[in-house]
Amino acid sequence: MTPEPDPVFDLQLTTLQLSEVRRLERTYQSEWLPHGARLVRGGVGMEPTGDLSGWVAYANSETDLQLPSWPEWTVPVRLDDVLPATVEVVGIYHGGEWRRAVGAVNARLAEESRNRGGIAADLVERAWLTLRQRDHAEQFRQAQWEFKHGRTA
Repeated sequence: MTPEPDPVFDLQLTTLQLSEVRRLERTYQSEWLPHGARLVRGGVGMEPTGDLSGWVAYANSETDLQLPSWPEWTVPVRLDDVLPATVEVVGIYHGGEWRRAVGAVNARLAEESRNRGGIAADLVERAWLTLRQRDHAEQFRQAQWEFKHGRTA
């Protein structure tokens, strides 16, 4: 059994990419889901600080694992605010490397489910670059405004 990093995943994230919902090989059980879960979905998200997080969510219903993601949704949200209480989210990766986030989530999904395909690395890269460029542009506009109005950061 794989050790669980941190079962409390209370971060503000913009979800960059989600895997398909997959059926688990074995029922997932935990303190949060004592009756178990039969489905899993992985995701990679970006915090407002630019850090990346990889996670998996366990549930028994596909509709419980639906949540907004890029490009339709670019506002950070807490996963606890968009997923019902019948879902357990487990953090798999936290850091600055989008490739590692994708690799960690895809490895976990492959370990727990036979289905092929996971999170598409090229789509995560595109989302990450787009959001970073947006953030850099916003910082530049703010610096211009402060310069124009004689204020220092």
